[in-house]
Amino acid sequence: MKFDLIMICPPWKLYKRYRTRGRCLPDNLPPQLQRSINAFEFIRQALWNFTADRHTVIVWVPSKQAVDCRKYMARLGYTVGGTFTWLRPRWQRGSDKKTMEYLMVCHKGDVSQVSLHFLNMEIPNFPGTVKKRSAKPASAYEFLEKEFPLASKLQVYGWTKRPGWTVLHRNDEKIK
Repeated sequence: MKFDLIMICPPWKLYKRYRTRGRCLPDNLPPQLQRSINAFEFIRQALWNFTADRHTVIVWVPSKQAVDCRKYMARLGYTVGGTFTWLRPRWQRGSDKKTMEYLMVCHKGDVSQVSLHFLNMEIPNFPGTVKKRSAKPASAYEFLEKEFPLASKLQVYGWTKRPGWTVLHRNDEKIK
C-alpha cells in the first residue's frame, strides 16, 4: 500500500552514532552502532517502499537535532518546506522551563504538494501536553487530519492509536 502522508518520529539519540560511523567490517559492529544503522536504514526503506508519487513527509525533531534532520532529509532527496513548533514542558521534575520540538514538512521535487494555508499558518505552534515522552500532542494530529482528510496516513516509529493512521516500527531487540 502506498501512503500520501508519512509522519516520522526518528530515534534522534541514535543519529549521531549513525552519522559519524567510520569504516568497519559488518561482522565487527558494536551493538549500539548496529541499532542506529538499522533504525535509519529502516526509515529510508519505509520511505522508498511505502510512498505514493505525490506525498508529504512530516518529521518530529527536537530542537537540538534540527540541523541534522535537514541534512538527513536532504540526503534522502527531500526539501524542508515549512516548520511548526511544539513548546512542551521539560521532562525534568520541578522545571517550569519549556523546550521546543519541530514538526518539519518535507517534500520531494521542485513543487510542494502542501497548500499555502498549511505553510502560512498565523500561529505555527501546537498547544498541548502529553503524559508520556513518546507521545505527541493530539492537536498536531487533528490539524493534519483536517488538512489532509482523504490522504492515507502512515506513522513510522510512532505509537499513535488514532483511527485512520497506520503505525510501522521496528522491533528493537537488543543484540547480544
